[in-house]
Amino acid sequence: MDNKPEYQNVTVSDKMEEALQTVFKLSTGALALSITFKSGLVSDATTHLWTLATSWIFLSLVVFSFVANKLIDLRVKMSVQSYLKDNPADIERLNGLSSLHDYPSSLKKPVVAKLFCILTLFISFMFGVLFLLAFALTNLNN
Repeated sequence: MDNKPEYQNVTVSDKMEEALQTVFKLSTGALALSITFKSGLVSDATTHLWTLATSWIFLSLVVFSFVANKLIDLRVKMSVQSYLKDNPADIERLNGLSSLHDYPSSLKKPVVAKLFCILTLFISFMFGVLFLLAFALTNLNN
């Protein structure tokens, strides 16, 4: 039986992955519902239609960030496999990394891109929800 150690995900934990999926599901739901009932929302709305459009842009950015995150995740895994093929003894060191500074230089670029996508996803979600709430609150009395 082969007891060779395996590489674990370098950038996010399972809980973070769950949080990303939850944010993705919430944003696609909010986007789908607001677009579906757009006629009911916009026909009664008299002011601040730009907040609705802005929320759609931010919520769409969440979707694109989530897809980009998944694609970059594949790139990170391929980069790590390639790195470990050339440096098989480094598997223990890679599993114990806690800082981006500690990553080998060949792995830093895809890891930074993945972290940027995650940050974009959460910030876009926050602004998308805020603009959707702003639209709802400004048109509440109408």
